[in-house]
Amino acid sequence: MEPYTVDVSPRDNVVGDIALYIFESRDGLILVEAGPSNGLDRLRRFLAKKGYTLRDIKHILLTHIHLDHGGGAGYIVEENPDVKVYVHPRGAQHLVDPGKLWKSSRDTIGEVADIYGKPIPVPEDAIVTPEDGVLIDIGGYRFRFIYTPGHATHHMSIHSIDSGILFTGDSAGLYHGGTVIPTTPPPHNVEKSLESIRKMTRLHPRKIGFTHYGVAEDGLEWLHRYEVIYRKWVRLVEEAYRAGRGIEEVYQYLQSTDLSVAIQERFFRERGYGEAEILLSLYGIYSYFRWLDERA
Repeated sequence: MEPYTVDVSPRDNVVGDIALYIFESRDGLILVEAGPSNGLDRLRRFLAKKGYTLRDIKHILLTHIHLDHGGGAGYIVEENPDVKVYVHPRGAQHLVDPGKLWKSSRDTIGEVADIYGKPIPVPEDAIVTPEDGVLIDIGGYRFRFIYTPGHATHHMSIHSIDSGILFTGDSAGLYHGGTVIPTTPPPHNVEKSLESIRKMTRLHPRKIGFTHYGVAEDGLEWLHRYEVIYRKWVRLVEEAYRAGRGIEEVYQYLQSTDLSVAIQERFFRERGYGEAEILLSLYGIYSYFRWLDERA
């Protein structure tokens, strides 16, 4: 069975920014991602159309805990204490006590954090921390959890064996308008990201389920495309860093030469928040090379 794709973008006038995915199982509803807390009203409305409520959700599988992916989890568990939340071990403590997550989000993305909404704690006994590579049967569906750090140290990608969809969170970029670009805000790790791409590629997924946004056919091809684009961004940023130039030059070059950047920037402008997304991603890669030099 194919999952439902549910738009949980935090503003009702925005379409196609943040997705979560719902599987109907013999053990109740399974969510891949929880979305932002300010997207929960859209989730409630979708569930109501299908004859469900939040109390029918039994499992939430998070790729990572950033506000647009996991910010709604605590509120769902608050309404339904039977829910189990699957998260990378390094992210679990920040679900239980989201204070540091909220502060770092405000520091990094500013007002966008307020647009996503403030998270509330998830009880520790609701949390499941899968091991890297483990295959778990959940309500009759098989999910393989793969650690894919780079975008975040606590990032997982989740492969639905039965649907053939690999849910990549932010580890394979942003998918809008038939294009894909990296999302690499600081702190970012290039070496780990490249290894994560290799791990995902070895799964040979039939489809990619992007949180931003939607399911793309020819999953393996999209991973190959993403790697090419990601390596290009890394090369351009490293060249600028080694030459003592700022990321603004890289940004202007991409704006003038890369149609994918133009398409995605138009989407960012139309949604009305996070217009500096690409600059923030370039800075994340730039800061990685600075970190390497400081560590040497």
